[in-house]
Amino acid sequence: MRLDLAIRGCRVLVGGELIEASIGVAEGRVAAIAKDPHLPKAEVELNAHGLIALPGMVDMHVHLRDPGYEWKEDFHTGTMAAACGGVTVVADMPNNRPPITTTARLRRKVEEASAKAVVDYALYAAASRRLRELDGMFREGVVGVKAYMASRDPELVVDEGLLSRVARRVARAGSLLLVHAEEVGGLSSMGARSVLDYCRARGPALEYRGVKAALRAIAGLDVRLHLCHLSTIGSLRELRRAKQSGLKVTAETCPHYLLLTLRDVARLKALAKVDPPIRGWRHRAELWRAIGEGLIDALASDHAPHAPHERWVDDPLEAPSGIASLEVALPLMLDCVNRGLLSLRRLVELYSEAPSRILGLYPRKGALVEGADADVVLVSMSEEWRITSRSLHSKSPETPYEGRVVRGRVRATLVRGTVVAEGGEVKAPPGYGLMLRPRGG
Repeated sequence: MRLDLAIRGCRVLVGGELIEASIGVAEGRVAAIAKDPHLPKAEVELNAHGLIALPGMVDMHVHLRDPGYEWKEDFHTGTMAAACGGVTVVADMPNNRPPITTTARLRRKVEEASAKAVVDYALYAAASRRLRELDGMFREGVVGVKAYMASRDPELVVDEGLLSRVARRVARAGSLLLVHAEEVGGLSSMGARSVLDYCRARGPALEYRGVKAALRAIAGLDVRLHLCHLSTIGSLRELRRAKQSGLKVTAETCPHYLLLTLRDVARLKALAKVDPPIRGWRHRAELWRAIGEGLIDALASDHAPHAPHERWVDDPLEAPSGIASLEVALPLMLDCVNRGLLSLRRLVELYSEAPSRILGLYPRKGALVEGADADVVLVSMSEEWRITSRSLHSKSPETPYEGRVVRGRVRATLVRGTVVAEGGEVKAPPGYGLMLRPRGG
């Protein structure tokens, strides 16, 4: 066997168990996982003693802002952050400027991504009244269609009736429908004077009603529905009922709903403004329970950076919503593993395997098995470090986790057998990342 690369002396997560092994890579794919003496020499040898090898993370919900909002983030800086955070695949949302509602706009976005990305990426189309445009975007290789029940962009707002029509198109194409499920209505008139007021005004009932509306919209359709960034007890209750009834529904939550509460919002102010908002501790406890039970399918960062001059404004309703977390999501969750909140196996299911399956990329992505792409993240579970925005690679790195000490760190990230980041330094050139299409696409 001829190997291009050998990752020597690590522990590898195989079948949910950590085993002492080395990984052989040939032509960008995993060629062998074996005890070190049984793995032949390779052209390049990587010493990984003391580290754990995991499949690269697949973040199915990021906003890299490119094109249209490049002062916040772009495909280069965003995927640099991904690489340094152990994320080897990002799926980028379509609320660009202009939003990705046409094939022409999608092609422009592909041009930007193909010139800049350092990790592999997938793209979504945006639901709108331009229903016929969806067919062309399916042919171009989008992995799903995102529908926004709440958006500042009027072109993107999708009510329940339009959502049903979009769902029928998605079902016909055999694709994935993703929904931001909140029935926001007249939020701007609710009198919020602080971010904490905003969280209370945009309360759990709005998400609950949005989830119910999304589930009604797919009733009777053979379509896969993915509920984005769930944050409330009521939404989890509806998710459970939908799964028990046989609907093809999956759901994600995000680190900020698992790690922050309203008490943090009072302290962090605009840094913790996100849609749906951060909730109280009871909702957080139920989300952790849902993760333990397997009700929640996936973890996603919902990385959504903003420049400081946009974020720190007087009116909390005018401040943009979104948390920059792509580079720190995996370390934060490794810390949770160390604290006993979930197992390493469950973390990999949530943040690698399940997103890959949902997007139609498995087992090429999301698996550390022979024949899969050699997307590998090497982590130290014992190293403690302090999160600081100055050490992060996002163009807008301000984070609500500033100063937090975590135990668990990404030491190196490989995409298709190439080291794209090591020791917090990006190694891959812009344009190394490839666009991914769902199986059969």
